[in-house]
Amino acid sequence: MDKRIGAWVGIALVATLLAGPFSFYMAGGISALASDVGESGAWFLLFFINLLYGALSVVGLLFSLLILKNLPVPLPNSLQVVASAAIIAASINLYGVLSSSPALDLAWFILLVIAFSTFVYTAAAVVQCILVSSDAG
Repeated sequence: MDKRIGAWVGIALVATLLAGPFSFYMAGGISALASDVGESGAWFLLFFINLLYGALSVVGLLFSLLILKNLPVPLPNSLQVVASAAIIAASINLYGVLSSSPALDLAWFILLVIAFSTFVYTAAAVVQCILVSSDAG
């Protein structure tokens, strides 16, 4: 299982680095950011921020694996990890672009991202288990 965890960490980081900037760009957030720091600075900042989001997402993945270890649910496969990481990255970036609410305190934001990531990764594994068991029965 140790090799799979290392692979899932890498997969989650790559998926976050691909889906996060893409969702931010498609939502129109890059133009507002580029007006502040320039075009190349905006892309650099966006990739750096999504690297941090990916690290928080990996913490959520590890918490999810701890939860799943104690449930009668199989561990997630690579496709579930990719889809979950993309959903997490897109959600966080879209929240940043579309939110008009005041900024969260950094500690609360970190805790919310980890909790949301844990929920998404765990839910993906549980839904997979439900779908497979309903197919078999």
